[in-house]
Amino acid sequence: MFNQFCRRLRVVLRVEKIWDGELSAFVAKEYRDLKDGGRIPADITIQLLKHRRLQKYAMYLMTNQIAPVAGQISPDLAHYGQTATTC
Repeated sequence: MFNQFCRRLRVVLRVEKIWDGELSAFVAKEYRDLKDGGRIPADITIQLLKHRRLQKYAMYLMTNQIAPVAGQISPDLAHYGQTATTC
């Protein structure tokens, strides 16, 4: 189950075009294992899910389900008809 979560997180990062340099800025430290297929520590995951750009994927990442009414989408829907989010 944890490996499925890691795969889903990597897909989200790829769809959002978040690469190593930008990823390091998101989590305020360099974390090389994300690109190597390694496990992702819980503290890094929490930091990523709190980021404004990735909050819309939280439900998908945790449960593999979506709730579009609540703004929760999957990578398949990421750039299909979505408008810019504002806070």
